[in-house]
Amino acid sequence: MKNQKKLAVVCAALVLSLSVGCGKPGTDGKDFIYKGLEITEHLGPSTGTVSFMVGGGTTELRLWDKLIAAFEAENEGIKVEKVTINDFDILYTQLLSGSAPDVIQIESTAFGNWAKSGALQSLQPLIEREQYDTSDYWEQVISMFSFDTEKGIRNSGDLFALPKDMGVYGIFVNRKLVEAAKTDGRLSAADYALVTDQENPMTFDQYLDIAKKLTVYDAVNTVNTVYGTNRVYWESYLWSLGDDILTSDYQLNEASENFRKVLEYSKNMVTTGGEDFCAPYTSASSSTSQDEMSMFTTGRIAMYWSGRWMVPSYDAAAMDYYCIPLPVAEKSDGSKGSSVGWCSTVGYGVSRNSEKGEMAWKLIKFLTSAEGYRIMNELNYNVPGRKSLITETAFADPTTNNSRLDAKSAGIFFKTAENARSNNGARLSSSNWITAFEDKLGLYFTGEIDTFDQLMKSVKNQVNASIKKSDPQLFE
Repeated sequence: MKNQKKLAVVCAALVLSLSVGCGKPGTDGKDFIYKGLEITEHLGPSTGTVSFMVGGGTTELRLWDKLIAAFEAENEGIKVEKVTINDFDILYTQLLSGSAPDVIQIESTAFGNWAKSGALQSLQPLIEREQYDTSDYWEQVISMFSFDTEKGIRNSGDLFALPKDMGVYGIFVNRKLVEAAKTDGRLSAADYALVTDQENPMTFDQYLDIAKKLTVYDAVNTVNTVYGTNRVYWESYLWSLGDDILTSDYQLNEASENFRKVLEYSKNMVTTGGEDFCAPYTSASSSTSQDEMSMFTTGRIAMYWSGRWMVPSYDAAAMDYYCIPLPVAEKSDGSKGSSVGWCSTVGYGVSRNSEKGEMAWKLIKFLTSAEGYRIMNELNYNVPGRKSLITETAFADPTTNNSRLDAKSAGIFFKTAENARSNNGARLSSSNWITAFEDKLGLYFTGEIDTFDQLMKSVKNQVNASIKKSDPQLFE
């Protein structure tokens, strides 16, 4: 959320600073004017040096070196200049000044604003030039990095980036805490079967029941409390019900009873002393509360909703964990919804200031090739960007690559990826609307906003206005 707020300021500056360019007016009568550059006019030499943004810790930086060495061995005459950037604020500044590396990494939540402001060069002309096949990449990430340069909206049109990976989440379970609850009788045999089933998802009601039984609350000294879960990702519940936070005309879905049900369910989980209390609510602004990830790694949360990319941290903590599928909703007609979560990712793209489009394109193709993904898989941190790789042993069974993530758990993330939806921050040109909503949602969870109706009243105008401001073309 912090990055999203900073991004709003930076993108406003980008729009102003990039007001001059090879603009082409929309052909459908809309007033959007695309200010990007045509990459075919900035291909540059086919050999030489191309700069590439990298980041991460020691292990990831080592793998970037390995990737670069493999690329250079395969592409004689091209050298890669590694530019280490671990702070996206620095990248934003470089985009403003025209000094960004040729190939950059783009957050999916930031992409819409960057593409709309002309900060990136479209890869589409090069894809079409050589009929490059993108069908092996996950459809969701291709959509997230697509932008219609005529209509000014994302999720269709030109492709601007190829995916570093496919970021999805699941539920990690602390095996030790589950076994302890079985031993002391808090979990029945039926409960234990549910929470250890890696094939069949629980319902959300069953999940809540298990989470409550796994919770051991110490009102006198709360640092001794063990929570059954962290807060569920409410979007999963809402989508499983077949509903959404936005209506079909891109306004806050305030009249939805499903939306009410899901948020009340989530709030009850974090309401201390309530009947359904089983999860902490930690504030990012608090300097005294232990963050939820460390609570999980130190045995204070039993079931933890988390991204696949956190596996290296859980492995480093030497945890005994496994994963279970995301729960499903029970609908009013008695049927069950699907197990569905959101996805997000980072893409490799070409910065506006690059005059080395040809070499940049070669590097991006290599980074997102099967070989490139195999090298990065040594981190064990995500689902590969190519669907065909998930059956390879190194991806299908991470234990062969020194991870504690077992094959069944890895398979859960692959299934989640198949059904995943773009996270809310990556759905529209700007993520300001969902940031505004989540700010108020935090007040709802802490009780500063009492009811669902009060929450909707407090935030609907801001959300609706934000969407209309960032994506006016959707309303024309």
